[in-house]
Amino acid sequence: MLFEHAADAIFFADPTGRFLDVNQAACELLGYTHAELLDRAVTDIVADDSGAYTPDALTGTFENGDTVRRRRRVLRKDATTVPVESHTRRLGDGHFVTVVRDLSEQLRMQAQLVVADRMVSLGTLAAGVAHEINNPLAAALLMLEQIEIDSQPEDPNDHTPRLDGISEAVGDARKALWRVNTIVRDLKLFARADEQPPCPVDLRSVCDTAIQLCAAELRQRATVVRHYAAAPPVMAPEARLVQVVVNLIVNAAHAIVDGNAPRQKVTIVTSTDEAGNGVLEVRDTGNGIEPAAMEHLFEPFFTTKPHGVGTGLGLSICHGIVTSLGGTISAESTVGKGAIFRVILPPSPTSLRAPEAASMPRSDRMQGARGRVLVVDDDPLQTLAVTRALEGVDVIAVSSGRQALAACSRQLFDCIVCDVMMPDMSGADLFEALCARDPGMQRTFVFVCAGAFTERSRSFLEGVRNRVLPKPFSRDELRTAVAEVLGVAPARTRPPDGVSP
Repeated sequence: MLFEHAADAIFFADPTGRFLDVNQAACELLGYTHAELLDRAVTDIVADDSGAYTPDALTGTFENGDTVRRRRRVLRKDATTVPVESHTRRLGDGHFVTVVRDLSEQLRMQAQLVVADRMVSLGTLAAGVAHEINNPLAAALLMLEQIEIDSQPEDPNDHTPRLDGISEAVGDARKALWRVNTIVRDLKLFARADEQPPCPVDLRSVCDTAIQLCAAELRQRATVVRHYAAAPPVMAPEARLVQVVVNLIVNAAHAIVDGNAPRQKVTIVTSTDEAGNGVLEVRDTGNGIEPAAMEHLFEPFFTTKPHGVGTGLGLSICHGIVTSLGGTISAESTVGKGAIFRVILPPSPTSLRAPEAASMPRSDRMQGARGRVLVVDDDPLQTLAVTRALEGVDVIAVSSGRQALAACSRQLFDCIVCDVMMPDMSGADLFEALCARDPGMQRTFVFVCAGAFTERSRSFLEGVRNRVLPKPFSRDELRTAVAEVLGVAPARTRPPDGVSP
């Protein structure tokens, strides 16, 4: 009864690996009948991550009769694969018993916990992030208000604007607003729930992003010190690595009593170990960790924080992320003297992309560019700003996708600067409609986007080959993108047959 009604799949195999008996859970896991499985061997159901057959068996190598534990994928009758954990033991007569547990639900829950942990961290950091955004916003608004006042002539009858000091004030306001852009970019990177593909990541850049997100949390507690030695790029989804460092920094901040920031430190260290691995450390001068708690640090829901401060998931999720990347995470601490959390990750097999060549001066960006540009955006201020930034070329602006569709039926356009997210007709819909009329129009599009919030818009942006400018973008970036299109566009894109330009 235990064998037949167990929740886990159980396989009984002879010394050659051929099944002698399986229980009902094994049949349900693999999609075979009992009779079909008795005619198969262990090697028939083992698959690697790509779903291909492999000659390896679930049994593996045994030493001294120990139970062998493995994680891998098994192949179902319908050719799909299932992640499992197997526990196999060889019996005295050479036969094998293997218990296999389906990990699909566990892995799904772990993925949800990773997202939930990001949301909890965002909630913890929300007030601080608002503070970080409000500071540069307040500065920029005051500067712009002062510019407006200073530009007015003292004599009401004098219509010549005063320009003294305006250029410097505008530059300062621009820097303040770009600070806001940096914070929002870091938030988007951290909060995005969709899984990024692994790519070569610079540990120093990851640390800078995490420090920026945690700036307000740290400011009242400690001084941040950066010790960045050379470290190799590591292969990882950047957002998940930022999540690890944010959790470690927040833990370090919470280990320090606020109010004495100048005398307390949180130190972020990057380096390379003797094996060539990338090393990242977060050190604090806080209260330290009791020895009895050290062995439980990375267990789910274990926390040394007071009730209501933290969920006990942060370090467990850090451990899961780091180990999934082939790395290790460890901690050492002395009570009363702080703690060190150390992450070691293998180097990426490919190098970081080399920085782009220096851009040409602004005055040359649109030099020689000629053509008619259509600007499509439902935000009137954005439309006005883009139109002004494209001085020197013929620009027509509309506020909806349908208006753009009508305009393209009446006139010829060499470049279309189009917002992706619009209420009546999205940028993707406009793109498809115009390309259906004339496939040559595909190369005329430059897309701008403040954030893709729908599944269709995300998949569209991932698949489209056109230039995509995330908002906010600089004047230089916009003019460069448009100049590239105008430089390669055909002489003129014609309206549909029968429509006069």
